[in-house]
Amino acid sequence: MLSLGKGQRSHSVEKSKRLLIIDESKVIRDVMCNMLTIQGFDVDAAEDGFIALRLLDENAYDVVLVDMMMPVMTGNELYCQIEEKYPDVTGKVIFLIDDDTPDFQIRPLFTGINRPVLSKSFIINGLINKSDK
Repeated sequence: MLSLGKGQRSHSVEKSKRLLIIDESKVIRDVMCNMLTIQGFDVDAAEDGFIALRLLDENAYDVVLVDMMMPVMTGNELYCQIEEKYPDVTGKVIFLIDDDTPDFQIRPLFTGINRPVLSKSFIINGLINKSDK
């Protein structure tokens, strides 16, 4: 890795995959950003869909992780905006859900959306296990 000046991110010599994480929880964003950065990814984060849309306008991403249950703009509403404004990004979206969210609340949100869904704990546990190796 190249070490850059204060306030700049480190980048591997090879082009790393760029990810965008959208989640209202600062703790979740920070944990995922830190763990993915350690794994060599270039990560940006947004606390809501409006910030995410601005970042999508300014950057290209290989993967977009979207929390489904956000207060300002739901993951479904954000996905509809992405479909309209950035159709090439729709295939890069993976939805995130909390483990304790009841199925009856989640199922209606995915009507008409055929995208992968992962639990936040699955991703975080996977990143922790990978970093332990």
